[in-house]
Amino acid sequence: MKLYQYLNFDEKDGKYFRLETVRRNKLWQSNPTKFNDPQELKYTLDKNLRLMSGKPQKIYDFINEILSSDQQYGIGHSVLDLNLLKDISTVYGGILEQESELTERISWAFLPNLCAIACFSEERSHPLMWAHYGKGHSGFCVTYEINDSSDTPDRYFLEHIWGGYLRHVNYVSRSQSINHWDLLFGAAFEKVLCTKSIDWAYEKEVRYIVPNLVKDEKEMGTEIDLPAGFRISEITAGVRISPENLQHLKHAVEDLKTLTKHDVKLTKAVISEDDFGIEIRDIE
Repeated sequence: MKLYQYLNFDEKDGKYFRLETVRRNKLWQSNPTKFNDPQELKYTLDKNLRLMSGKPQKIYDFINEILSSDQQYGIGHSVLDLNLLKDISTVYGGILEQESELTERISWAFLPNLCAIACFSEERSHPLMWAHYGKGHSGFCVTYEINDSSDTPDRYFLEHIWGGYLRHVNYVSRSQSINHWDLLFGAAFEKVLCTKSIDWAYEKEVRYIVPNLVKDEKEMGTEIDLPAGFRISEITAGVRISPENLQHLKHAVEDLKTLTKHDVKLTKAVISEDDFGIEIRDIE
């Protein structure tokens, strides 16, 4: 399996920090609250949960079920602490005007505080991806070969692999609704982190989600070692890359070869002569 990551030559502290991350065989994991889509992390609370209003015994049974099954069902709900669960009880006890504040607290409790995300695409030659994430075709695209013998990306929710979770993004026309079963079995984790508007479907996005990385909502993200199941096999220069930045890519490729002891290919994106597409060619 191959995944692709479009990057640019933006500078930070006098360095091309995206290229520097790749050159050292690292992976940048972003805080999902800083993504470019303002609709990210959007969800609503299922109306069926509201039917619990006025039925405190059902509410507390639900809360106790979550707490007692924490170890059994994993990370999806385990960050919902006692105080937050009491707030859930209050909201579903009839004070529904607090729902907006509650959903915001849930988001912070089990999303950025728990996860950081690296975003990939299954598509290497999409003009919009090059224009957007490759900064007007002046950036580069990294090819990752994924050791995927268990075919995990097609499962509903992934087992813990390589320290994180690899998951296809689901594209929908309406925001997701979370119910108590989602909270209990961890599906809320996926519904919020792995769902985007259908308008973004051309990205064919796959996300690598790692728990417990972003501790402060102001952080942009953090750098991790490239997971054991990942290998950088190729770097592709954009159509409009400058001669200077092409040299930077060449040096990065050589450094990667030395560091990882395996081959890394350098290629170039070019405009197709037959249509509006993009072709990938070897650099001589």
